[in-house]
Amino acid sequence: MKLSAPPKKHVRFFTESFQVKHVKTSMHCGVAVPSSLLGNDLGWQQAPFARSKVRKYWCVLMFHLFFMSIPAVVWAEGQVINIDSKYNTYYNPQSIYLPAGDYALEYIGPLQGGRHTARNAWRGIAIWCNQLELCELGWQMSVVIDGDSLNVPPKYTYKHWGGGEFFLCRPDNFWAIKPSNFRHLAFASPEGALETMRNAQDAEGFCSFQLERPGFIRLFDGDRNSSDNHGGVSVRIWTSLPRQDFLLDILPGTHSNVIDASVAGILEVVIFGGDARDVSTIRPETLSLLPDASPLNVQPSPVCMQTTGNDDQYPDLACQFVRDPSEVGPGATGVYLRGLTTDGKMIQGRDVVTLRAASKQ
Repeated sequence: MKLSAPPKKHVRFFTESFQVKHVKTSMHCGVAVPSSLLGNDLGWQQAPFARSKVRKYWCVLMFHLFFMSIPAVVWAEGQVINIDSKYNTYYNPQSIYLPAGDYALEYIGPLQGGRHTARNAWRGIAIWCNQLELCELGWQMSVVIDGDSLNVPPKYTYKHWGGGEFFLCRPDNFWAIKPSNFRHLAFASPEGALETMRNAQDAEGFCSFQLERPGFIRLFDGDRNSSDNHGGVSVRIWTSLPRQDFLLDILPGTHSNVIDASVAGILEVVIFGGDARDVSTIRPETLSLLPDASPLNVQPSPVCMQTTGNDDQYPDLACQFVRDPSEVGPGATGVYLRGLTTDGKMIQGRDVVTLRAASKQ
């Protein structure tokens, strides 16, 4: 099996929970390693660099052996979630099912595979900026995470919506640049907000959280008055789960895939089986549809039944997702299927739909 080297910053993500046995060897070669288990303290320590040619060559050899011995699933792409600051509120979150375990959350932008750069809660306005491009109003980086069995470090918990506790991911290094006379931590441009957040991640490590039991986590924007919000935030949730790709067809039997976003209804999806894709292993209660364009509101956990959606000999899985009414979408958008199999694999698939206004009678 051929492995490709991961981005350097992802070396930090390995903890004892993933049973990586070679970290201690690389600690003496300048590799950043966690100073404690993921989910407790997010501090990082930097091991000393090699000080001689012999040690240098030894470190290079150990570094290559380290990469060659890591299972492919560790370097697998994380789950990208796009949170629209206007539509993905507390009442309309993006939902994804995850097993119990430790996870890390990375803020990303379009260059890293996300849809959004940053969010703005003031109609896209940025004013009162100082020489550091910090603004009282402007672009921000934040996402709220909620879950029935969510366990997060105390410094990342804040109270909102009737006293409930939610996870607001903001590294200390990011918050430390806030001037004392400013109420908000905001930037003059979305690019500036994202760059500062990613620099804070590089220095401190990704935000961590833990699920004590398997279940859905919900990601949303924390603004109660979201009608004038602009932009959004994209994150990647890192796990050690292997991934399996499935082919799917939204609205089978139609070619245009056009839906009226402003009316409720059923969104039919067929997941195609194949030689290496056994649909009988899919757990329907774990399935969710995550649209790029958040005006498409789809509830998770569909009703599914085996069927034959094409002419091959392999059984397929037909699922009916409940779709809530929402505002008119921005045209064509990608829709991503996420879920789990009975043997613990993360599954994914993708199709494209076009959102339009409801037809007038």
